[in-house]
Amino acid sequence: MEVLDGRVQDLSCTESPDLTTENEGTTPLDNSRADLPRLAFTPQTDRAAISPDAPHRTSIDRAVPGIQITGAIVDCESARFVMRLPATNFSGRLIRAIRP
Repeated sequence: MEVLDGRVQDLSCTESPDLTTENEGTTPLDNSRADLPRLAFTPQTDRAAISPDAPHRTSIDRAVPGIQITGAIVDCESARFVMRLPATNFSGRLIRAIRP
């Protein structure tokens, strides 16, 4: 983690029994962080923009246990990131989303 020193802030690592976007613990309500300006924290809106309801969206049929890492880039606090690392059965696929 030393390589991240001075590059990221607000770093959090949480073990969860369900990493899916259906879990409010890993995808909380928009504007649920009082320490950030309104519309600076919109995980549910972001989820809908990244993967809108469409034929290509993979349905969620079970909970996925694992670790979630969240944070922000020091030079641009609005540049936030989420990494979800499943504990088992990782498909090897990676979804990357960039929000300006």
